Amino acid sequence: THCISSAASDVYKRQVRNELDITLTPQSLNTLISAVVDTWEYPQNISFKQFPSQDITVNVDTEKIQSVLLNLLINAAEAMPQGGEISLEARPLNDRFHIYVNDQGTGMSLEFINESLFKPFCTTKQNGIGIGMFQSKTIIEAHGGQIEVESTKGQGTRFTLNVPLNNF
Repeated sequence: THCISSAASDVYKRQVRNELDITLTPQSLNTLISAVVDTWEYPQNISFKQFPSQDITVNVDTEKIQSVLLNLLINAAEAMPQGGEISLEARPLNDRFHIYVNDQGTGMSLEFINESLFKPFCTTKQNGIGIGMFQSKTIIEAHGGQIEVESTKGQGTRFTLNVPLNNF
């Protein structure tokens, strides 16, 4: 893991939060997910499994939620350089919807999750700049939601997007 200075990181955090403009529109959850899955070109050594979900209308910034979902899928594939399976499932639960992205990748330590995963300009990737998960978290929080992560070193990771159906 490598990180840049915390001063630059703090400036970036303020800038991203100030510039984040969420425009909510009603959208079919299945259509939102399909738009990402249908255009994502995953590596040949990855098998992708999508579970059918009940189609519901969600009130979100479609483009921003899709960017979070794409980021999670790309990260999942990159966590499995030898290949494996990624699964995606979405479902409503009470007044929220959940999107689950599971991989069989290298996993992350609890220390990395707690100290670096959502910190801007911290990355384990050789060519990464470390803003993807920070931006994803910021977008989900701007929707009144959370990103939850469960991971076991050597066994994989499960990300859960937990977002209200109707924001504000």
